Amino acid sequence: MTEANLVSADISTTFVSDREFAELMSGFFDGQEPPNLAIAVSGGGDSMALSLLTACWAKQRNVSVTALTVDHQLRSEAKAEARQVGGWMKSIGLPHQILLWTGGEKMRCLAKSPQSSARDARLNLMTDWCRSNNTKHLLLGHAADDQIETFLINLSRGSGIDGLSAISSTSLRNSIHLLRPLLSIPRSRLKKTCFVHKQLWISDPSNLDSAFTRIRFRQSQAMLESEGLTQNRLLNTVCHLSRAKAALDYYVRSTLKATCRISSCGTLEVDIKSLIEAPAEIALRCISRMLITVSGQVYGPRFERLRRAYDKFCSGDWRGQTLHGCRIERRRDALVIYREVGAIEHRCVIEANQTVLWDNRFRIHYAPTSRGSSSINVSALTSGEWSALKEVNDSDIDSSYGADQRQTVPIISDSLGIVGVPILGVWWPGTTDSTKKAISMTFDPPRALLPNNNA
Repeated sequence: MTEANLVSADISTTFVSDREFAELMSGFFDGQEPPNLAIAVSGGGDSMALSLLTACWAKQRNVSVTALTVDHQLRSEAKAEARQVGGWMKSIGLPHQILLWTGGEKMRCLAKSPQSSARDARLNLMTDWCRSNNTKHLLLGHAADDQIETFLINLSRGSGIDGLSAISSTSLRNSIHLLRPLLSIPRSRLKKTCFVHKQLWISDPSNLDSAFTRIRFRQSQAMLESEGLTQNRLLNTVCHLSRAKAALDYYVRSTLKATCRISSCGTLEVDIKSLIEAPAEIALRCISRMLITVSGQVYGPRFERLRRAYDKFCSGDWRGQTLHGCRIERRRDALVIYREVGAIEHRCVIEANQTVLWDNRFRIHYAPTSRGSSSINVSALTSGEWSALKEVNDSDIDSSYGADQRQTVPIISDSLGIVGVPILGVWWPGTTDSTKKAISMTFDPPRALLPNNNA
């Protein structure tokens, strides 16, 4: 573990004051602060500065704050670093929780970069903790430098407005509001804030590794500055693009709200005519959002594949295809999108009082009574299981979904056999009311970007 030397901070840089931070935070809550929130703390200079500022802000407003650190296991020092962060949090008066990413040790043995997987795993762990602890807001320490680096990386990849508007100050993940109050603050000011408070931080050696694209862009900042691409100019460009993105998003939401229906099973239906008549940019964004929602993925499909699919169904000859882990079909005047059966994670076990996000789409919680099974099995419903359920049920059961759509929903079983398909309201005869109540299931992908017009 390495700790930064405080004397290396730029003496001429202005630190972030408590008053300035309060103004940054006011944009999120408009004077109605939540009773509690969480803060992601890696131990780096950015997150340590955020911790110091948040601790003071929360104390003045009687807001409860919990610091969350993920032991990512990508480096042998990770466990000790997480404990060190815990000590620092104690010294500034913040409760601290260490969350373990069990996949980190395996990931560091792979040749490919683990950064993207680690980022998603950290967010999933922290947002899951927030959901379990009645906390609706999670603070993240992204700084202006991260904003610029993301813009440059996406520019090099030929991204559109979404990518070039870089990091949003607010976003939603697993129903948790992610807040980034420091996006306009340079990293140098955050380090100066730590310096003023005599707060050490952890230096991650991967932040100097030029094997990573982000680090190469970070190291190119001096050259860009000399060519006139100053930090302020780049941030202004990102701000302009963010406003354009917000305008597009407004019309996308309006179009989807007016024309799109999504069922509790995650099958989506939208009027084709409304998509064809909409400007291409709006239609493409609508389709991307639908695919994100139905697939349970965090990001949309690559633009070229999306555009080809859009061109095909606009031509009128197209009937269906698979894209982004989804099946897309034309049925009369509607576009129907449902999960691709072959892409589903088929089976998992849920222990008592455990919550699992099955196939990244259905959130399932099992809370049995003392007489219930110690665990349940979850898998994709097969046609044979559906036939068996229909045969043994006296009353008619909903057959409005096609066979392929039915096979995208989870079926529950235990050591004795089939329990039922809760999302369709279908149970094996003899299943007790206590067992039914013990299983809760909702369609809840990480980025459900569509209004449920059937709710």
